[in-house]
Amino acid sequence: MKNQLNDELVLAIKNSVSDDMNIANLLMDILSMGKEAVYRRLRGDVPFTFDEVSKISSKLCISLDNIVNIKNTKRAFFDLDLKMQQLNDPLDHYCDKLESCILLFQKLHKCKNSTARLALNSLPYMFYLSFPHIAKFRLYRWLYQLEVIPTIGSYEEMVVPQKISDIEKRFVAEQRYIAYTTFIMDQNVFKSFIGDVNYFYKLNLLSNMDVQLIQNELFELISDLETIAATGMQKTGTKVNLYVSNIDLESSYLHFESDHCENSFMRVFSINIIGSQNPTICNIQKEWIESLKRYSTLISVSCEIQRTEYFNTQRELALKMGCF
Repeated sequence: MKNQLNDELVLAIKNSVSDDMNIANLLMDILSMGKEAVYRRLRGDVPFTFDEVSKISSKLCISLDNIVNIKNTKRAFFDLDLKMQQLNDPLDHYCDKLESCILLFQKLHKCKNSTARLALNSLPYMFYLSFPHIAKFRLYRWLYQLEVIPTIGSYEEMVVPQKISDIEKRFVAEQRYIAYTTFIMDQNVFKSFIGDVNYFYKLNLLSNMDVQLIQNELFELISDLETIAATGMQKTGTKVNLYVSNIDLESSYLHFESDHCENSFMRVFSINIIGSQNPTICNIQKEWIESLKRYSTLISVSCEIQRTEYFNTQRELALKMGCF
């Protein structure tokens, strides 16, 4: 049984990374372990401990229930990583989250038919991580809620480490190669973000210049999305369908699928997620997102008037940033 579980874990690791990635080196980094110790585990000479399996599962978005081959579809299985106040270093936690997403995107690259479905009630990483001031504000807001801001100061005083900027750039580059992506956006996605900026401006944690920098990037983001909606594709040539929901979305739901893997996620507690690779859960998530299209308007390569009206409305809202 131990060898079987070890073999299942090794197989799951191989399926979770790109073909050109050195698994031994990856595990050395995740487990802070020497090369020979890692190879003993990969060969099955020494079984992975539960703590090691947990670290690998969290880092590579591998579902533990898939590893132990659980078949009881009457139960729902989720992988949780909601450390919140126990974080020793929130910025390291943030990097780990992005790294896990990057590994998932690389896994999706193995298949030409990779598909992403996202129903969004807030701005997703995919939209804003290429805009440094918006990305910095979202990170600042999260740190403020974790009550670590007193050690950072105002938004202007916060310095984003280079490692974070680098991993954000990698995230943006990798996600653009998913073959087919569908976004279903709550009508209040931008309004909610602007409300957050205004709140921190009222607290005197954002200066007029800070607001201006964020506002300029928001205008650029809106224009980029409008271009994507008009053409129906990313700059990389991958296809995009953009919907605007006519009903409020109570959460953000994400589903990723290819010939080799399937993952579903729900966004909780700002940057954290609840994820599952359980086929039943993934299918339910997929069907739920697809069902939201009935209440939504497709504005990609169609409905030109509605598309123009939607993006003009978002620009009007952005103009109110910092104004009361």
